[in-house]
Amino acid sequence: MTAIPDKQTMIRALFDPWVFCALLNFKDAKGFVTLHKQLMAFLMAPQALTKLESELDARRLSSTHPVFVIEGQWYVLNDRHDEFRKRMVLLPRGHYKSTVSVLYWLWRFYRNPNIRLTIGCDDTGLSGSFLREMTQYFISAELQERVWHNRPHIEGLLVPTSDRRMTRAERDMFSQAIAQKTVWTQEKIQLIRPKIFKEASIQVVSVNTSGTGEHVDACLFDDIVNFKNSNKPEKCKAITEWAKDMLSVLDPPRLEEVAPPSETFPFGFKEWLGGEIVINGTLYFKKDYYAHILERVKEGRQNYKVFCRNVHIDGDPLNGVKGTPESGFIFPEKFSQKYLDELKEELVDEAGSLRRFSSQYYLIVLDDEERTFKTDQIVFLPDNAFSILPDGTIQIRRSAEDVRSFRPIIAYDPAVSQTERADYTAMVVVGMDAFRDVYLLDVVKDKLLPGAAVDALYQLADKWKISKVVIETGRGLQDVMFHTIRQEFTKRRALSLIKFLPTGDKKTRIENAMEPLISNSKFVTFHHAYKKIQTELEFFPSTSEHDDAIDAISTAFLHLQPSKIAEFKRRREVTRHIEINTRFGGTR
Repeated sequence: MTAIPDKQTMIRALFDPWVFCALLNFKDAKGFVTLHKQLMAFLMAPQALTKLESELDARRLSSTHPVFVIEGQWYVLNDRHDEFRKRMVLLPRGHYKSTVSVLYWLWRFYRNPNIRLTIGCDDTGLSGSFLREMTQYFISAELQERVWHNRPHIEGLLVPTSDRRMTRAERDMFSQAIAQKTVWTQEKIQLIRPKIFKEASIQVVSVNTSGTGEHVDACLFDDIVNFKNSNKPEKCKAITEWAKDMLSVLDPPRLEEVAPPSETFPFGFKEWLGGEIVINGTLYFKKDYYAHILERVKEGRQNYKVFCRNVHIDGDPLNGVKGTPESGFIFPEKFSQKYLDELKEELVDEAGSLRRFSSQYYLIVLDDEERTFKTDQIVFLPDNAFSILPDGTIQIRRSAEDVRSFRPIIAYDPAVSQTERADYTAMVVVGMDAFRDVYLLDVVKDKLLPGAAVDALYQLADKWKISKVVIETGRGLQDVMFHTIRQEFTKRRALSLIKFLPTGDKKTRIENAMEPLISNSKFVTFHHAYKKIQTELEFFPSTSEHDDAIDAISTAFLHLQPSKIAEFKRRREVTRHIEINTRFGGTR
């Protein structure tokens, strides 16, 4: 068994949840990164301390504020309790928001056993698992000896223990207090506390169940919203009303003396208690409970403090900014671009939308009614449905009887600079058949230096046997790239370069080209190409998302012509039943 910690460590653990984390060996005290340190600082803001200059200052403030001495230094509990009483945490799935919350509330019970906490989740199973995890730390015999029953400010036991040998039926985590008739079930547990209350220390409830009516000091709502319980306005309203009922039994905030004055704490141990709300979640819908809180905060009708992050370091979901992989990930030990791409593939819905992925990892809700492009109207073909003929003609097998041909072109949109925040270099291979269906065959989208960009262009041109390249010009590096490519003609092969100087608003140009194609199912592509433009289409016209690839497609569209060979065949099919008088002309 690990040695009993010294008293100074136990005192530091009262004020530093990460010292407490090490005492518990919580999650092996590993895997926590800067994100989790920031989150814990946010959660514990009402318990944060401010350093004082002298003992004289401490005595002066002691009549109105909790003051403490830690290793010879005096501190005062800050005045931010009322400001941070109501807190909401919005993080992507898998980022340990519930895990850090478990640690926070274990720490709070270590400090103050008088807390009465209600935990609400989207169903009983999840709320039960939250309590079950906390219980595992409470019932550990080692932790009871080292931590729970070794507190520096309160003598005696925190966790009820049995005074007789348990039967086999009682050997589960919810039976160790049966001998003392203490409440200890899968729905609620009661710790040993100085004060007497009728309510349990911790109770769990599920969404839309009737509340007990028992008064509590704090409410924790952990993931009470999901896709099923909030997919309709009436369901969102039901959750909001349920939450109001639960919060109505919160006791008002008060300054409570947890332990009387002692040698360790000359002015006693006090902390703010009551009226505390912590909401953990991930955005799902425009009108869900979390969005309801955000809207009221924005309007100044709620005083919640909000901790909101998405997977990217430079993401700002509250302002619709998705962020970029180049900025890095807030939880890099677990998330990478490769893993995120895998999740994106798994979470695409039947209509090909990123709605579920976007809300759970970008924390940006994509509303089908507000999206510019209805991506469910895009036509997808199998990746083996095309062939490249020796002359560069593309044959598309739409079906056994429907084979279409065309000559594609490359549209090239060079990045205007080489800075980290610059646009991407985008190249697209696009063609149009006789029926004016537009085909996206290939996409290159990357941050490339000029030499690498030229290499990528020639690789694309050789792969698809293309000579015609439309290149956007008119800005900085774009004009330089035009001449750089021309200089390569003598070394590689000549390309038919066509300058394109765009006019007007970029987003209007994209929408005018793409929206009619997509909404009329005239935009055809393959999954390998679509993956590279999917995010641009889904988030358009958001200013937070680069739109270089779809801008290149709109440029290509302006330079496409229906295949003449295919057009001739189409006319011949239409007129096959007509007989022509070869001598005098005319038909019959």
